[in-house]
Amino acid sequence: MYSVRRYSVRMRGLLFGVLVIALAAAPAYALQPSSTSSALAPTTWTVMVYMAADSEPQLPWQDDLNEMEEAVPGTTVNTIALVDPPGPGNSRYLRIVHDPNSSDAIVSSDIDDHGAVIPGSEVNTADPLTLANFVGFTAASFPADRYVLVLWGHGVGWRGLLADGFQLMGLPGLRGALAGATSSIGRPLDMVVIDACAEATLEMMYEIRDYSRYLVASELPVPFEGLPYGRVLEGLTEDPETSVSDFGSHIADEFIAWSTVSSPYSTAMSVIDLAALGSWSAALNNLADLGTRFDSLFHDDLRTAFEGAEAYESAFYPDVGHLSQLLMRSELPVELTYAAFQALQGYDDVVVDFRSFSHPDPFDDVFAENSSGATVYAPSTAPEDAGYFDLRISTTSWDEWSLLVRRDGASNASVAGPSLSFEDGADDDSLPDVAHLEWPDEHADLSAWVFRQEPGGLVLVSEIEGGLTEIDISSVPGRLVISASAADGGAAVTYDVVETTLFGVLDISIGLVLDADDVPERYEVSITGANGSIALELSGDAFTGSVSVPGVFEVGEVVTVVVKDGGSGETVSIRPTSIPPSGLSRSLVVTGADESDESVWVLLAMALLPGLLVLAFDLMLYLDHKKRAR
Repeated sequence: MYSVRRYSVRMRGLLFGVLVIALAAAPAYALQPSSTSSALAPTTWTVMVYMAADSEPQLPWQDDLNEMEEAVPGTTVNTIALVDPPGPGNSRYLRIVHDPNSSDAIVSSDIDDHGAVIPGSEVNTADPLTLANFVGFTAASFPADRYVLVLWGHGVGWRGLLADGFQLMGLPGLRGALAGATSSIGRPLDMVVIDACAEATLEMMYEIRDYSRYLVASELPVPFEGLPYGRVLEGLTEDPETSVSDFGSHIADEFIAWSTVSSPYSTAMSVIDLAALGSWSAALNNLADLGTRFDSLFHDDLRTAFEGAEAYESAFYPDVGHLSQLLMRSELPVELTYAAFQALQGYDDVVVDFRSFSHPDPFDDVFAENSSGATVYAPSTAPEDAGYFDLRISTTSWDEWSLLVRRDGASNASVAGPSLSFEDGADDDSLPDVAHLEWPDEHADLSAWVFRQEPGGLVLVSEIEGGLTEIDISSVPGRLVISASAADGGAAVTYDVVETTLFGVLDISIGLVLDADDVPERYEVSITGANGSIALELSGDAFTGSVSVPGVFEVGEVVTVVVKDGGSGETVSIRPTSIPPSGLSRSLVVTGADESDESVWVLLAMALLPGLLVLAFDLMLYLDHKKRAR
């Protein structure tokens, strides 16, 4: 009937994977707990609810206040609300108190703010100054360890929220309000919760990222009833020591639990770590830059991905995760699909928790089968989108790419691409170790993305930029997939995928750390892989050798280092490691036949950690790319 799930790039049947290696635990070190007093004061919270109710269609503000009054705040939680009901002269600034009778009347008491929050008897909730005054005065009057701001009312995505009559607070205005409020508080808010439609957007994240650690919001329309405030606040009272992110998850849990029973609509709620947005922005920029580069040759495929992504407010307001998946699965350049995977992986760190309910028969025909936590708008050149370029997200490359995708047109044909030739470098072994790409015509911008076929898939090993007609690829031995393009004026005019093999010689050095009575000459050391093994020779303090790759071993292959007693032939140590692209140098602790030594785990961690830092692609996808190269 419904699904409640955590969105993850690891759970969605991607055509890409991470080069996952089973990494045994490194040695554990006992951590001594610090001395703390058992008499520490409990964590205190001030929850500020900003209720913009003076707009059409009317929202059930009284019901939500009654729900807040159902909760028992206790001594650790203050709930403060500014509510502007429909009509003039009736704005109220309230400290929420418990109503043991659960009556329809609002029993909470008005706060005398001396005009600091409500100058007179009416406020304009769409005015950023009203919000800034409310947050600043409330924090000063009800200081706490944690500050949570709830923005309640109507929302229309990037265009704004908190309507008062026909006026909206735009996102730049919201940013200014939070900047002023947090400046007076002296620190960012701990969480902003938006009880309004369609505000879990990248545009919102970029606007408030400096003024709150977390954002809790929905990418879908929110039913008029909004959040179940009684259960939300009761959870905080019951566990004031909960973390901020866990409180966000509690809000999402309660909202979806209510939705599955009471809502005729599909719903969703995300917990977003705004601190993670900074590192993810680079991945988004890279994706947008490559999308901009290749739109000229792949406009049809890019437009199809955008139009096919799940969207809610409009056809060009796609879900970020679903769009990324469609880009990865499209017939696009290898580097662009790689960038889409990187963006999706980083997005999974931004949306730290996600809940959704896809109604089997939603009243508005909106499902949530492909929702992932957030949307982003693709602006056009239409006058109604002009305000988009005042948003912080327009400092990225996103809007430039979006404008290209939104245009009507078709893909251009690729002009003549490069020829491929080889050279044997300084090692003079008659094997090619340099690849030479040469275009027949001059171009302002040449690019070659070099991927190596490793046991776990394709791994990006080099990005080479050049100009005019030539690019050389060297020092990357292995079976390679090269994605090459040329651009003029920032737009790609050629694109080709080439498979080739470059060779190299890797030096291997295995040092033995021995017990006091042991000597190196006593041992024999060999390395065994899937296609064979090599024996190493003792040279000084280490056993050394060299190997051509690809050959007996492949770069990235997990191999086994075997140490035997030369006299008895007994195997005294078997240790796994991997073949790095720059040669293998390891030290092994040998303690006889005792294999319980923790150093085996240290070695394994050292050997395999690089594998956890690279992204592996599905090989068949890129063989298809080769066949489809334009």
